[in-house]
Amino acid sequence: LYAVQDEKGNIYEINTLKGSSKKFISFKKEGDFEGLAERNGIFYVLKSNGSIYEVDSGGLANRYDFFDDDKDFDFEGLCLDSASNSLLVACKQHGKKERDKYIWVYRFSLKSMSY
Repeated sequence: LYAVQDEKGNIYEINTLKGSSKKFISFKKEGDFEGLAERNGIFYVLKSNGSIYEVDSGGLANRYDFFDDDKDFDFEGLCLDSASNSLLVACKQHGKKERDKYIWVYRFSLKSMSY
């Protein structure tokens, strides 16, 4: 099992049988990280502003930004959708007040590396 520390760019490996954890990868010094997914040894980390970090096992990261630069977006959840080769990204605050009564889910394509 893997987890991301939400204020630092550290990914931890958790041994669920022993209840132990160890820092596995460091990819960023600080941030507000909200979700983690893994596919074929590559990690995808969601930042609260919608940026996706693609992180390899050596800690090298590529950043892909959300397509809207409105600062009032707040992202909270991330999961892998293997069937569509994409990440699903939940947005709890949409930026446009009239849309805030819904939870918006955006798709990030792992083929084009874009929303």
